[in-house]
Order: sequence, then structure tokens, then C-alpha cells
Amino acid sequence: MLDQTGVKVERLHGENRYMTSIEVAKKLNSNSEKAFVVGGNGEVDAMSISAKAAELKAPIVVVEKDKLNEEAKALLENKEIYIIGGESCVSEVVKLELDKLDLNKSSERVAGLDRKETNAKVISKFYESEDVLELFVAKDGYVGGKDKLVDALAAAPLAATKLSPILLTTDGLNGLQQGSVEELNNVEKVTQVGNGISENTIQLIRNLLEK
Repeated sequence: MLDQTGVKVERLHGENRYMTSIEVAKKLNSNSEKAFVVGGNGEVDAMSISAKAAELKAPIVVVEKDKLNEEAKALLENKEIYIIGGESCVSEVVKLELDKLDLNKSSERVAGLDRKETNAKVISKFYESEDVLELFVAKDGYVGGKDKLVDALAAAPLAATKLSPILLTTDGLNGLQQGSVEELNNVEKVTQVGNGISENTIQLIRNLLEK
């Protein structure tokens, strides 16, 4: 249908999610020194890092838990590689392979015990608190399944333009998330993306930012 309007349409795809991420990364043709790796079942981890990756124009490469294909190796070689998520999504076997490819010969894993802890660690690791003026909040997919992460996906390009992180939550924040929010002492605006986040949680975020 778009073809009929005269708009040029290009489909980026592979035979699976791993190869599709490779095709997107190739199209990005990024000069960024950094690259992010997530597991094929780590959709929420990808959402945690999506805004920072967009800001840096850095690729997000989706890999199998226990195997790294040759195309991924070629894309990641001599990059500063960050694995987002735990061993249940990207194994230590794959990390050892990534260590060999890494610019400094040691990839770094950013992960917590669950999606909320990983989200908090991403915010603390990749954002300087004094530079963050806006905080985006989107559903974490705990309730309703992975399809509820689509709001975070949609928000990532906008958050990137604001140099802002995406806080993933639905009902409440864990201790690490509360700490990461309290560190953001210059936030002037909170933007909730989509419905489904409890009002109590939004009020908690306001209270933490006002401290």
C-alpha cells in the first residue's frame, strides 16, 4: 500500500530475530565505539538499553544464548561490548567469545537479578545524573506479557533525543530502581508512555525526584 503512494519502502529482515538484528546493524553502519548485546529472549533487556543505543547510534545485536554467529562476530569486533541481561539470556560461553572481540579484550555484563534490577543498573551505568532532565516511564512486561513492552520500544527514539533513560515498571519500584531514580536530581519532567502504570508508582517516582 505504501508503494502505491510513491513512498520508497525498504524492508530490513532476516530469517529470524538474530539475523534481522544483523541486517539492522549493517544498515545503521555505525561508527560508534560501543555495541550492545542482548539475548533472543531478552526483549525487556533490549528495552532498557534502547534509548541509549539510539542516542549513541550504536547497534543492538541479538544473539542466541549459547552461540555467536559469524555475522555477529564481524559486527562486534573491536567495539566496546556491553551485554545487557543475565546468563539465562546470554551465557558465559558467549561472553568469553565476546571478550575476544572486545576492543579492550573484556566485554562487560550489565545485569541484575531480574528485569527491574537490570533496568536500574542500565540507568546508573549509562546516564550521568546531572545531565538527565526528563525521565520516561513505560510498562515492564511483568503484567500482560512481552507485548506490553511496545510502549518502551515506541518511546526509545524520543527518549534518545532528550538524552533520557526509560524506567521500566508497572506496579512499584524495587530498591535498585528507587536508588537510580533518586540519583537523577535534575529531572524537570516525567513522561509516562502508555497506560497501565499504577498511579501509586507514578507518585512514588515524583516523591523520589523531589527529595
